[in-house]
Amino acid sequence: MIYLDYTLATTCVTIIELQRQENLENNLLDLQKKNEIIQKNALHANDTGSTEVQIALLTERIQQLTRHMTAFGHDYHSKRSLLRLVGQRRRLLAYLNNEDVTRYKKLVKALGLRK
Repeated sequence: MIYLDYTLATTCVTIIELQRQENLENNLLDLQKKNEIIQKNALHANDTGSTEVQIALLTERIQQLTRHMTAFGHDYHSKRSLLRLVGQRRRLLAYLNNEDVTRYKKLVKALGLRK
């Protein structure tokens, strides 16, 4: 039977608690950032689902996954998710371009998508 030293066990528990706190803080930061993006791109006060907001949120997520892929190039699950998000954003941009070209151009310029 293997016995753990008490200090080692308490250290492990402390590390796990710190990781949980860090994850909670990261989730709160993500939620704050998401709310900032929604407020910045909303068409009116209660707008959370317009095409512009969806495209802006997808763009942020694509940028996060792109940073992840530079560090972990062989993460094929994340690569597939990245390609799905890029396709979804492309379709939403095409829809917005067909519906209202001025809103499309304004959004593309604000997000810095086309060069």
